[in-house]
Amino acid sequence: MRILLDVTRTLVRRYNSTPTGIDRVEHALIRWLLHGGSSRYPDAGFVVTTPYLRAVLSRKDMFPVLTEIEGRWAAASQPERKTALYRKLRLSLEGSIEADRVSPGALRIEGERNTQRKLRAYADIAQLALLRAGQFRRALSDSERVPTLYMHSSHTQLEQTHLFSWTKRGQVRVAFFIHDLIPIDFPEFCGNTAAQTHRRRMRTVSEYGSCIVVNSQYTKDRVIEHFKRENIPLKNTGVSHLGNVIQEYSRGALEPPTAKVPYFVFLSTIEGRKNITHLFNVWRQIIHHYGYGAAPRLVIVGKRGWKCENVIDVLDRTRELAPCLVEVSGLTDIELASLMAGATGILSPSLVEGYSLPPIEGAKRHIPVIASDIAVHREILGDAAILLDPTDGPGWREAIMKLVHDPDFRNERVAATFDLPRISWDDFAADALSQAVELSSGEHIYAEGR
Repeated sequence: MRILLDVTRTLVRRYNSTPTGIDRVEHALIRWLLHGGSSRYPDAGFVVTTPYLRAVLSRKDMFPVLTEIEGRWAAASQPERKTALYRKLRLSLEGSIEADRVSPGALRIEGERNTQRKLRAYADIAQLALLRAGQFRRALSDSERVPTLYMHSSHTQLEQTHLFSWTKRGQVRVAFFIHDLIPIDFPEFCGNTAAQTHRRRMRTVSEYGSCIVVNSQYTKDRVIEHFKRENIPLKNTGVSHLGNVIQEYSRGALEPPTAKVPYFVFLSTIEGRKNITHLFNVWRQIIHHYGYGAAPRLVIVGKRGWKCENVIDVLDRTRELAPCLVEVSGLTDIELASLMAGATGILSPSLVEGYSLPPIEGAKRHIPVIASDIAVHREILGDAAILLDPTDGPGWREAIMKLVHDPDFRNERVAATFDLPRISWDDFAADALSQAVELSSGEHIYAEGR
């Protein structure tokens, strides 16, 4: 079986300083095909899709691209590269709470603008497409005699159904990795056209897909329900949980804040479905019950996203929460690891997720996690986290303050994190591709998966 992995998203985002969760999935598959899986799939190719041309990069072509991207991430995470932004954050967390503070702390770093990065990336893609279009034509011709699987592991371009019509011309099986159906199931949390766009993506999956692989049983259940509701033919579907082994740094490399006041970290893009307003209300309760002198800090880490106007209003203008609230974006991986190492706990109150990497990252660093009691958190975290109803203000307040004041309880919660099963990103990549190969060859319409 020859694997053709779509890497368009990776190339579009190649100049970004840090990866998103979806980026990590595609990178894991690339890395495994270039390294650990090279003996199993020695002639793997890497597809780049543009509106007018497609190209296939060879392993030789892809190696320097991946090396460059990972080198940029690694350079940003060297201990000596901690930024002025992180130094300011440490300084703010190492001070006392100022009850008379009238505006929240907001720390951001402005790098190269996103549009500038994309223009550079698009220029690279156009050049690669022109240089390697011939390799795509040869790969498509070879698919007549060599069993070929094309795998698309992000949602990039799926709404442009016509871009995938080439898979019908050769004997190409197609596997799609679906991350979530949130825009369809919960359109109120997404952009105004997101639901329509995601429906088009699912039609592409239905029309051209031989099988589907998803990141959780919850996502699988939602995909199946959507296909049934829309009367779309079901596909063989498997579940492959994402990697939860994160990069470890030596203790000497980390510089956690020596915080006078305990702090909790929320980590994610700031969106409506993340339920950050709930955390604000919990902190209001804490301040009301305990006062500023006993209240912990809340550190919001992430870029501002969409459908979160009320959250932004609080971040920009609150007086009540200002003494306890810090917002930061632009941290490198090592800075984030340092921040988390000093935290009393990680908070993930989301109303819905397809997967959920931040609480997994916290738990794998053996930091107590409080997360919303939703299906995917029960599936991937289990007893490794304190799971609470995402609207239970008193319950969250009690758990947060117990982590602050009860060392035995905190030690119990730290110990619970050691029970998480270990899944490396290589394990994930090998499993996802193996399932894609197996399920794409099935003749039945629907499989329960794993």
